[in-house]
This record gives sequence, structure tokens and C-alpha cells, in this order.
Amino acid sequence: MTEARLFDDSKHLDLIYQLFGFDRIMTEKELLLVFRDEMTHDTVHDLLNIAEIKMNGASGEKKLIRRVFNILVECVQNIANHADVSPVKKLNQAAILVIGKGSDHYFVITGNLIRNERIENLKEIIDLINSLSPEVVREYYTEKMKTTQFSAKGGAGLGLLDISRRSGRKMEYDFRPVDDTFSYFSFKVNIAFQLPLVEVESEKK
Repeated sequence: MTEARLFDDSKHLDLIYQLFGFDRIMTEKELLLVFRDEMTHDTVHDLLNIAEIKMNGASGEKKLIRRVFNILVECVQNIANHADVSPVKKLNQAAILVIGKGSDHYFVITGNLIRNERIENLKEIIDLINSLSPEVVREYYTEKMKTTQFSAKGGAGLGLLDISRRSGRKMEYDFRPVDDTFSYFSFKVNIAFQLPLVEVESEKK
């Protein structure tokens, strides 16, 4: 099977549906935006404009909507800046962005190609951040903003720290092999309506 055929018939979408329970998402939750195509800087600009309109029309406090939008910005910029590019165009068109709302949280789901040699480092960074308490995440983020040394590739690690401190929940992820060079990286952020107290106090400052 060629790598181009691996994503025929939206098999990558089916995979993400399975990973993140899209059968429930489609029936029980509100989808605000679904995008599947190549993610370029021009695309990011357009998507953020559309998402801002959608978010402004969504229910919720302004601070919550702002948190969701800021996390969305980090997520799509991570794809545009850090996703790897395949010589097979169809694979590059497999990037995914989904924004939705559950009973007690918003969520952002992304999917993109990543080179296999980068996986272990990225897993270690996400697992490390997930293991930290909200207090430590906030302190770690503040310190790394000064040094900008915590990075998977050009600042991706700092972006993940920002996502974690704003979301109030653990990040979810999965890597599925495409071929000897690439894997498909699926990433989900749940943004709690109610932040941990340490972040609530931080937002007031």
C-alpha cells in the first residue's frame, strides 16, 4: 500500500473518531468548527477569523471564550509551524482541526503529520507537562517565558505549557505510523469551564 492510499476514504478521520469518541461527540456535543486540509499560515489566518466569529456566538463567559480561543491559536500555530511535510500532497492535506463544546468543557482536536524521529521527544514533553500540578505548570511557564529554552522544535514545548495552564486538564494524544518516515499525531485539549483555583487567581492579576 502506498502512503498516499493510507488516507484514502478519510481513514485518518475514522481513526480520530475512534481515539476521541466521536460517536459521542457527534450526538451529545456541539461542534463549532470542523476543518480537514493542508494547514498553511494563510489557512491559519482564515481559520482563526472564522473561529473567532463562532466563539463570539457561543455561550459562556468572556474569560472562558478567551481561554478557548488562545488555546486554539496555540494549537493551529503548532501545526503551521511544527508539523512535518511529506512529498505526498495527500498526506499534507490530512491536517485536522475540530472545535466543540461538551457539558462542562470546550475541546480542540488537531491532527497532523510528524516525523518518526520526533515522536519520543514530543511524548516526553507532553507526559512531563501532564504529570505536573497546575501550580507547577504556571511557575514553569513563567520561568520558561524568560529563558525560552523549553522547546520540542522552535518553541513547541512552551506552547504546550501554555495550553496546559489555560486548559485546566490533561492533554490527550496518540501517534499512529504512516510509513517508515512519518506518523499521524492526534492531539486533544479539553478546556474546563471552571479552572483550578490557582489559575483563577492568576487570571485576576
